[in-house]
Amino acid sequence: MSTNIIDFGLGFGVVILLMQITSLILILVKKFPEFFMAVAYSMLFIDAIAIFVYALILQDYSQDSKLFIGGIGLAIFVSLIHKVKAFLNRQTY
Repeated sequence: MSTNIIDFGLGFGVVILLMQITSLILILVKKFPEFFMAVAYSMLFIDAIAIFVYALILQDYSQDSKLFIGGIGLAIFVSLIHKVKAFLNRQTY
């Protein structure tokens, strides 16, 4: 397998961590609905820290840093779509 695909996949692997954080935040929002907006905005900060730590730890294992960062960027985009979908499903009409 090409190292390019491995570097991209290594970066994209952060999507698993981001989706777990989203699930945790949704549980907190269900438990404390009065703090919905505060918890939702704090998710941005928590995601940023998780991505930063993930990138710092695993950047030494990638050979092509541009593909690694590209994988992280795609993971952020996919995670954002998941967050919007999850919060829209949670919203009551």
